[in-house]
Amino acid sequence: MLSALNRNQMSSEIDVLVSDLIEEQDGKDETFVHDIRGIARLVKSLLAAGKGEAVKEMYGLMKRRGCRLDEFLFQLLIRGLRRLGEIDAADEVEKGFKVWFYGGVGAESVLV
Repeated sequence: MLSALNRNQMSSEIDVLVSDLIEEQDGKDETFVHDIRGIARLVKSLLAAGKGEAVKEMYGLMKRRGCRLDEFLFQLLIRGLRRLGEIDAADEVEKGFKVWFYGGVGAESVLV
């Protein structure tokens, strides 16, 4: 759906859709937490639409909900945010990736 909205240059509708999704998923539904492929498709579509703010909001939602991201999704977020000029957000995701990659053990020394 996001791809279709982007093709038709319906930017404000994308914002509303993402806002509604985030509001809905901040509830107790556990489906979101386990659907990493769906999240990756959503993030990819948001990046293609140039929606850096929405991608940052999605990353925040993933962190709040305890999603277990994989390397592909981390790299997608990092590269996409950098491409959109969201350098600080990309750095934050990259720190999260390093903690995940090193299993949280000794990650403090990696993040310095």
